[in-house]
Amino acid sequence: MFSLFAGAIAFVAIYAYLIYANRTPPPSLAFLRGPVGGSAILGFTKVMRSMSTIGVYTEKWMNEYGSVYQIPMAAGMREVIVLDPKAIAYILAKDTVAYKRTPALKKVVETLIGRGLVWSDGDAHKRQRKAMNPAFSNASVRELTPVFFDVAFKVKSIWDSILDASQNGEGIIEVQEFMNHLTVDNMGLAAFGHDFDCVSNVSSPETQPKPPAKPGPIDATNAAVHEAIAVFKAKQPSGLSAVLQLFIHILPMVLNLPIGRRTMFDKLSDALRNILEEVYAREKVVTGAEGGGEKDHAGSTALGLLVKVDTTDPAAKMSPDEVMAQMKALLIAGFDPPASALTWGFIEIARRPEVQSRLRAEIMEFSENNGGEPTWDQLTAGFPYLTAFICEVLRCYPSLPELMRVAAEDDIIPLTHPIITSDGKEITQVPIPKGAYVTIPIKCMNLAEEFWGPTAKEFDPNRWLVDFDDEVDSDEEEARGKPQRRVKISPTVKEKRSEEKKLRAKEIQGFKHILSFGDGPRICLGKGFALACFKATYYVLVKHFTFEFPGGPKTELDSHWSLLPRPKVKGAEGAGVPIRVRRVED
Repeated sequence: MFSLFAGAIAFVAIYAYLIYANRTPPPSLAFLRGPVGGSAILGFTKVMRSMSTIGVYTEKWMNEYGSVYQIPMAAGMREVIVLDPKAIAYILAKDTVAYKRTPALKKVVETLIGRGLVWSDGDAHKRQRKAMNPAFSNASVRELTPVFFDVAFKVKSIWDSILDASQNGEGIIEVQEFMNHLTVDNMGLAAFGHDFDCVSNVSSPETQPKPPAKPGPIDATNAAVHEAIAVFKAKQPSGLSAVLQLFIHILPMVLNLPIGRRTMFDKLSDALRNILEEVYAREKVVTGAEGGGEKDHAGSTALGLLVKVDTTDPAAKMSPDEVMAQMKALLIAGFDPPASALTWGFIEIARRPEVQSRLRAEIMEFSENNGGEPTWDQLTAGFPYLTAFICEVLRCYPSLPELMRVAAEDDIIPLTHPIITSDGKEITQVPIPKGAYVTIPIKCMNLAEEFWGPTAKEFDPNRWLVDFDDEVDSDEEEARGKPQRRVKISPTVKEKRSEEKKLRAKEIQGFKHILSFGDGPRICLGKGFALACFKATYYVLVKHFTFEFPGGPKTELDSHWSLLPRPKVKGAEGAGVPIRVRRVED
């Protein structure tokens, strides 16, 4: 009864808003071409936001209308779709000032995380970002890389136990569940100096969560974070939730309705606050902020840095709410996107034996020649195929399929190539009126044939050894120190390289010419953390185990929405990705 009542209220609210929206036209974008039609109420919203079609129509319309076009969305709203590399670089460079998060997105961030770095714009964003940057420098990641190996070895130990207990030396392991817990433990140890001990408490068909060794506040804190992670395994949004989500960008008040998604946000937010308030209080004691602690400890983790800034730098001092928001953002951003990316990597490993074999051969070669685990410098400057594999995972499976911003002022964005307007004129720059919604389709940019050639939709790590083998990012340059061992390229591959060397992807700014980490002032703060985590995890687990789908390499996949879209095996419960795991034979 309540759900029907809530649905009726929501419908009335939306209907009233539609009447208002029709009386108040959106900023004029009539000079831009674009598709017409769509739903009378939703426009093309459902097509653009559906996981099964996201990016598909975007590329089709780019080929028809050019690299910048407009589409009708819900309630007559217009979105400007931007797929021009120069325009995207310009917009992202002015992010937080001329282009800001939409009111609906800010409402989501405020509800779940609070008014911290992710929520803020302008000078507030610049101040908070400056305070956090040192904790994510190459020097910090270099020091913390052993943590990522330690957690990966904890997973290995549990998987060994699962296989030891099986009768045939193999097990069907819920890989995504383990990746969820692995990334939380990585972030807990690396950013907070606290072991949430999530990996040891994975609850799946193969394992049973162990009882706490002893009662106490730390155990209670860890139990709370385990419960928070379980939110991400929740069932898909109800029909009502799914419909209302289509309207959130034009009607942010929808987020205040007591629907399933809002309940999930509130539950996760409350659990994180309870967890992190306790961790923060302990850190203040350890660092000496409350007296009696070891002051030299401050700054050794992101949390230590927050405490240090909070107590020693009045100009950068953050409010208690800002500090809590930073901690929530670190835990969520350090858990959900990396766990999804790692899972996608294991999916590709499981269904592509040739990729799996080549990864393992490269890892084994290093292990046999060097012994022990690689350092951050070795991981960053070496392992060309592992690096290529991770780049391809990030290209094909970005955590955020798109970025949406609202123009905070009238602006003119430059273009790489001209487009044709609705009246047949050719223009090289596009005027954007204040209040216009601008969308950058990350997934489409990462997969469009216009930029990546005829094999754009294929998962092929070799493209990074052929088309981009002469390019080095700043992290690789720092880690290298001496010339990197080159991969031998066959004559056939060299011929392909000469034909495809002019891929337009090289016009795209951002990490390795992909937008999965974003760019500009909001480029992912934890990019270095994520890459080190990926490499350490794959190094340990691919070295010791083989992976395949129980149903074979053509196992069908589906999408599951938590905070961000997650992969799942079609028919599996929740965000399930069961994979058959065996030990590598000596």
